[in-house]
Amino acid sequence: MAAMIKRRTKMVSIRLLDDEYRRLKELCEAKGARSVSDLARDAMFRMLSPSTPDADPNALEHRVRTLDQKVARLGEQMEEISSRLERGRGAATWAG
Repeated sequence: MAAMIKRRTKMVSIRLLDDEYRRLKELCEAKGARSVSDLARDAMFRMLSPSTPDADPNALEHRVRTLDQKVARLGEQMEEISSRLERGRGAATWAG
């Protein structure tokens, strides 16, 4: 059985400045989108999709904050390792 193609029947209309439209056309070319409509549709559905960080504006901020905390912990661990190595060198000097 042939796959049914769903026809889009609803339309959303927005007004743009000439410069805004030009920038969208340039973005279409850069992204390989067929049209401004396709580009806008894709962007809207990415914002609606719960699987993308775009859906929750706080998700990216949370991820960055978590990474900052992990990097800070790694820095502290590196300082501890360095300190232990230095103490070990000092002990080796006194033993020798």
